[in-house]
Amino acid sequence: MDLQEFVRKYVWNDDKTPYLTKVGRLTQRKARNELFVFCVLIATFFFVTGMAALLGTTMVAGSMGVALYSFAVCSAAVILAGTRHPVSALVCATAPPAVLLYLLVEGFPPQLHLLDQLLISAILLALWAYMARVVRIARAYPYLEEGVAPTPKWPS
Repeated sequence: MDLQEFVRKYVWNDDKTPYLTKVGRLTQRKARNELFVFCVLIATFFFVTGMAALLGTTMVAGSMGVALYSFAVCSAAVILAGTRHPVSALVCATAPPAVLLYLLVEGFPPQLHLLDQLLISAILLALWAYMARVVRIARAYPYLEEGVAPTPKWPS
């Protein structure tokens, strides 16, 4: 088995994982794939967070504000996946700074060590930087090239 071919096929595909491609060079198909993966991840995370806030099972237990915000971001992610509208991308882009602000105001969970807190903060800052790309993709989407439509593979 050729490792390079394996990576190209399953891990890094130019059409399905275009994360290092400049926004202006994306096709609509590549932009749709990137936004879809982003939306699935963010919608799942904030749906679970919203349910945890409502059910009272985590450090955000009983916080109606966290639940409402989580469901708003989850809804914006679903809308972004379907319409690729820039306003829904902007709503999603508020998530990393909001989570970081919440953790700074309310405090990190007490069982986390300083290294864990720094790692979580670094991940949130990296996601915040990535949100600018998501907003740029949503704004540029109508102007991107159509790209080649994939041919359906029907079972024989």
